[in-house]
Amino acid sequence: MSVARFAEAGWMVTGLLLALRHAPAAALMVSDARQIAHDAYLANAPLIAQYRSLREQAVDARSRRFSGGFGHWLHEAPLAADSAEPLADPEVATSSAWVDVRAEPWVLTVPPVEIGRYLACRVTDLRGFVLDNPGTLLDGDAGGNYLLVAPDWSGTLPDGVRRAIKGESSILRLVTVVECMERGDLSMVKKIQRGLKLQPLSAFSHASAPAAAASTDWPAWIEGSERTAASFQYAEVLNSFVRPEPADVSLRAGMERVGLIAGAAVPLARHPAATRAAVTAGVRDAVREIASHDVALENLRNCFGSRRELENDRMCRALAVAAGPSANVATQMVTEAWQLDTQGSPCDGSRHAYRLRFAGGAPPAQYFWSVSVYSTPARRLVANRPGRFALGSHDSRLVPDSTGMLSIEIRHDPPEADRLAAWLPAPAGPFIAVLRVRGPQLAILQATWKTPEMIRLR
Repeated sequence: MSVARFAEAGWMVTGLLLALRHAPAAALMVSDARQIAHDAYLANAPLIAQYRSLREQAVDARSRRFSGGFGHWLHEAPLAADSAEPLADPEVATSSAWVDVRAEPWVLTVPPVEIGRYLACRVTDLRGFVLDNPGTLLDGDAGGNYLLVAPDWSGTLPDGVRRAIKGESSILRLVTVVECMERGDLSMVKKIQRGLKLQPLSAFSHASAPAAAASTDWPAWIEGSERTAASFQYAEVLNSFVRPEPADVSLRAGMERVGLIAGAAVPLARHPAATRAAVTAGVRDAVREIASHDVALENLRNCFGSRRELENDRMCRALAVAAGPSANVATQMVTEAWQLDTQGSPCDGSRHAYRLRFAGGAPPAQYFWSVSVYSTPARRLVANRPGRFALGSHDSRLVPDSTGMLSIEIRHDPPEADRLAAWLPAPAGPFIAVLRVRGPQLAILQATWKTPEMIRLR
């Protein structure tokens, strides 16, 4: 979008809100207020969901997850059973950062890696759109430089920069995953993480830095407020970094009517009790609607992508952000999950042993695949005596079973000696199993590869 179109979109939103503010007050039906609140929460859910992480990592120096501010990486080793992170992937290390490109673009540097190692840096904007994935799948193993720019940027790429990455907000989120190729690979993974760099364009080009962008007031995060109308204060802060879109005009006008935007003529607190109750109900409706989708078990492959691919699908954007910072477009990673066995019963390691049978052969992956087991309802990795949290293409001892078919034994107690190498320990209770394929090939993307079955053995 050009600067002129960007300004035009902003004026459209501002003009309509001013017109509404000075027009005679129209009667606001309670049912209208409820629908407005529902639609507004759904549209702003990606911003609300990301606000806490942004504030902890880039703003609040007292936070245990503070990385040093915008433009600083937070490096994390592969997570294991002591991690509080739900559905942690034990086969990758993660580095994340937030970048503010209002004052000037920033340069992302991805280091080279050895042939065959997977690395992807997922770049998203505040609306939840996936903008790019610099890394081995798209760009090869040699690494490179990438320019992170604001929505209205129209400059020239500097020498030595592969491409510009642009979204609909001037704050961008970066999440880089690096494959751990074997159990003793951590030192090399940490070296790769240290090779990730972020720097302002002025520093990259050895030029004078421009004036700093205006400061921002960041409201404190209140636990639980993300499920109430109070969460709109977080969305309003982040909306100041988001490019207005024509599709936002009617939405913002509705939010003005019920007092959900900053500077509304009549704030929500001054509306009649019936209107406030309707807004509360509308937010609750949207929260329940999002929560009714199990992002671990549902097929969300079509919910990750750019504006061109998702258009204005608000639910998809909300679910994509809810799926977590490591979820990605299908060409980068595909997941399958099992909560039920082939008989339709919940998987439970205290009652049964299971065999995950790959009738279609090993998952066709350009890089690697693995299966992990998580206890439910917490969905945490399961502490176990052999310290095994995943099985897959990294495990050379994983061989076909007696029928000649690749399979994984998922059970609490060890299997027979000849199947120990195929044992993935399960908790003594309910669990889900998750398959991740990095760099899925066409057979998976086109659904011609047969999905494994969770077979109950006893």
